[in-house]
Amino acid sequence: LKEEPTVKAELGATLAEVYGALGLYQRSDALVRRMLAIWGVQPETQARQKIVLGESQLRLADYEGAARTFRAVASSGLEEAPSLRSRALAGLGQALSNLERFAEADRVLREALVIDQRRGPIAAADIARDFEALGINQMYAGELAKAEPLIRQALAIRLRVEGSASPSVSDNYNTLGSIAYLRGDLPSAERFFRGNLASDEKVLGTDHPDTATTRNNLARVLLEQRRFAEAAPLLEQAMAAGLKERGETHDLMAFVFSNLGIARRHTGRPAEADALFQQAIGAAREHQHRTLGPTLADLAEVRCVSGKAREGSALLAEAARVSRADYPDDPWRWAWVENVRGECLRRLGRNAEARQAVIGSMPAIRERWANGTLFRAEAERRLQAVVGQ
Repeated sequence: LKEEPTVKAELGATLAEVYGALGLYQRSDALVRRMLAIWGVQPETQARQKIVLGESQLRLADYEGAARTFRAVASSGLEEAPSLRSRALAGLGQALSNLERFAEADRVLREALVIDQRRGPIAAADIARDFEALGINQMYAGELAKAEPLIRQALAIRLRVEGSASPSVSDNYNTLGSIAYLRGDLPSAERFFRGNLASDEKVLGTDHPDTATTRNNLARVLLEQRRFAEAAPLLEQAMAAGLKERGETHDLMAFVFSNLGIARRHTGRPAEADALFQQAIGAAREHQHRTLGPTLADLAEVRCVSGKAREGSALLAEAARVSRADYPDDPWRWAWVENVRGECLRRLGRNAEARQAVIGSMPAIRERWANGTLFRAEAERRLQAVVGQ
C-alpha cells in the first residue's frame, strides 16, 4: 500500500482500535504512532489517526497528552465529519475529567452530545458514549445523584442497540457499582461487580485490563467487609494484567497496589504490604492522584506497627495535608489520618496524646462507616487499645 497512503493509514488506525479493544494497549499505541509517520494522508483520515492516538493516551493515563491531541483535532474544523468531531470532543472531555477539570469537561461533553443528537438514530452508540462520559465526570466530581441517571441513560441505549454482552454495557454496570460503593452500599456494589466480572471474563477474557479493573473493584468491596483472603487472589490477577498493559505508574495501578497492600497487611505479610504501598504512592505522585493521602496513611500504619513509629509519624504529616486538600468535603478522611496518628503515638509511648487523637477522630469515622466494616473495625480496635491504657 505504499502508493495508497490514506488506505494504509485507515487500516492502521482500525487495527490499532482493534488492539485497544482487545486490551493490547502497548501494541495499539506503538502501531498508531507508526502509522502517523505516513505521508500524503487525507485530512479526515489524519484526524481519525490522531483521535486513535488520543484514545491510546487516555488508556495509558497520559491525560495531559490526550487533552492536547483531542483539542488539536476538535479545533481543526471537521464540519463535514461530525462523528469525528464529537469523538474528539468526547475524548477531550474524558481527559479533562481525569485531570479533575470537571466544569470544562462537562461543557465539552455536552457539546459532543448536541452534535450526536443532531445526527439522529445512526449516532445511538455515540450518544450513549456521551451520556456515559458525562456521568463519570459527575461521579468524579462527587455528584453521585447527577451521575446515576446519566449512566442509566447510556445503559438503556446500549442494551437496546448493542445487547447485554457488550463490553460497554459492562462498563456502565461497573460505574453503577462504583456509585453504589461511594454511597456506602456495599451489598449493591458487590452484586454489580460480581455480575460484571462473570461477563468480562466471558466477553473480554481473563487477562484483559478491563477485567482487571472489575476484579480490583470487587476486591475493594470485599476489603471493606474485611474479607481479605477472598480479595487477595483477585488483586493478584488484577496486578499482573495491569502491569503488562498499563505499567507500574498508571493511575489505576495506584488502586490495585494499595488494595493488595491492605490485603497483605491484614493477612500477616507486613513487608509485602510496605512494598506495595510504596508502589501505590509512586503511581499516585506521578498523577497527583487522590489515593496519595490515604495510601500514605496506610504505609504509616505499617511502619508504626513494625517498630518504625517515627517514620510513620513523618508520613502522616504529609497524609494529613494532602487528605485535607484532596477531600475537603470528606471529614472522615482527615479523621482517619488522625486515628492512625493515634496508633503511632501509642507505639511511641505518648499515651495521653494517642488517646486524644483516637477519641477525637471517632465521631466522623462512625458516621461514615457501619459497624464491622474495615475502617470502623480498625478505629474501634484502636479505641479499645488507648482506653485500656
